[in-house]
Order: sequence, then structure tokens, then C-alpha cells
Amino acid sequence: MKKVLCVLLCLLLVLPLAACKKGGDPKSVFVSTESTSDSGNDIKDTVKVSFPLSVIEEEYRDDLDAYCEKYGYKSAKVNSDGTVTIKMSAFSYELLLTQRGMEAVKAIYNVAEGGEYPFVKGIKSYDDKNFGAVSVLVDRVKYQSAGNAAQMLLALAEACYSYQVLTGNAFDCTVTVIDSKTQKTVDTKDFTDTDIQSS
Repeated sequence: MKKVLCVLLCLLLVLPLAACKKGGDPKSVFVSTESTSDSGNDIKDTVKVSFPLSVIEEEYRDDLDAYCEKYGYKSAKVNSDGTVTIKMSAFSYELLLTQRGMEAVKAIYNVAEGGEYPFVKGIKSYDDKNFGAVSVLVDRVKYQSAGNAAQMLLALAEACYSYQVLTGNAFDCTVTVIDSKTQKTVDTKDFTDTDIQSS
């Protein structure tokens, strides 16, 4: 049932283009758009998105031309601060966000379905617009005595990070742990870029 729900939620994802921003912390992601005219009045939007090089699959980090060829992006270059800037069409960017959103949903529900965290009873809710929050249901007693509870929280935050890192906003995700029996909050953890990058 959880798998069916996950698939349905993925299919219903309609993720709008993220708000654009530039500047700020040189390590932060930024997204900008520009319009180019190929011929006459044929105007196409181009999106420049910068994010940590580690977001790209390891096999392509030393061959960005192959990365662009695989996904149909216009260009890619590594910046002095360790980020990479990709130039792509607005349509490709929207597809990328949608793909990452679906992957984030799958990763969130994998936490609940896998045997790695037996104290997890399910996912109560998550922010399907920006992946800024997840609420997870647990067996309170088992959660509080588990040696990998912090690892579970980080796994949920990383699932959200995989989407948020492409939006141009500083990463911010709150994971709330709820007792499945009483529905009372057991734990809350706010994650930032620093938490993810230092993990």
C-alpha cells in the first residue's frame, strides 16, 4: 500500500520553477534565468543553476561534457569555490526538479519501508512543494533507545536536500518525530547546509 501511495504521489507532483536568486554566500546555490532569441521572435529561456559538484553523479564529475550530453544540457563549468554551474533550457530545469522531487519522495518512503530503521512506523507528512519538512511516525520507546536514530533523521534530511539544492534557496529542513500511538512530538531536528555537508 505504501508503495502504491508513493507512486501516486510521484505522479501527482507538479513542481513549479523555483524562484530565482543570485549572490549571497559563495557556497550557496543560485538560479538565474535569461532569454535568448535563436531566430526572429523565437525566444527561449535559459536557466543557469549552480550547486555543489558532489550533486552530480561521481562518474561525470571529471567529464562534464559527457554529463551535459547525457542530459541535454547546454554547458557546465566548475567554479573556483567548488560549485558547478550548468546552463540548460527552462524546460530541462523543470524536468530536473520534477525528477529530483520524485527521487526525494521515494527516498523518504524508503526510510519507512526498509528494515534499517525498525522503529519507524510510517511517514505522517512531508512538504511536497519545497521538501522543507518531514514528519515521521515511530515507536517512541524503540526510537529513544535506537543507536541509529540520528542516522534516520539525517537520511530524511538528505532526501529533502537532493531537491532543495537545485532551487536556489539555502537548505532548510525540519524533521519531526511523532509517537505513532499518542501522536505527540517526540523529537524535532532542524537541518541546514552545514549539517549535510559535514555528514
